[in-house]
Amino acid sequence: LAVLINSFPLESYQDFMAGFFGEGWRSFGGYVWNGTLGFLSVIMTISISNSLSEHYNAANPAMRINPSIVSLVAVASLLCTMEPGTLFTSPGAMEGGGGALPSIWLGVHGLLWATVIALASGYIFRWFLRFKALRVAFYSSSGDTTMSQAMDTLIPGLLTILVFAGLKAVTYALGIED
Repeated sequence: LAVLINSFPLESYQDFMAGFFGEGWRSFGGYVWNGTLGFLSVIMTISISNSLSEHYNAANPAMRINPSIVSLVAVASLLCTMEPGTLFTSPGAMEGGGGALPSIWLGVHGLLWATVIALASGYIFRWFLRFKALRVAFYSSSGDTTMSQAMDTLIPGLLTILVFAGLKAVTYALGIED
């Protein structure tokens, strides 16, 4: 809807909007786009990894994992594989400009890659969880199991993220960029 409001093809409409709201009237639609379609690959990563986790939990209830933990690992894996962007720069960013999230790959252009990362990180994370030696036992007196699950999955989650950070390092060393 925001894109339609911004780019409605009647010249009189465009003139009216510019006269009524000022020359920067299109910024509102841009803000809406950045918060929705401009962030779609991250939203899809969370959704796919969450659904994948629910599927695994239904198939194997003995190895149940909180879907939020799987989604966090998937998003961290996705961000590890992205080249720092130059559009949204921050003070003290990495050398060569940039250092912030790449806006083009966060949106609809990154959907395929986000889907691949969400599925692959879910599979790799589950594979690391099979090894009992990688789990950290944490006992809590409270009835909430989220903290004990988070500690239990800490090392498998870190190893999963390291796999994707290593993948990015290898592709960067081979000269393959985003």
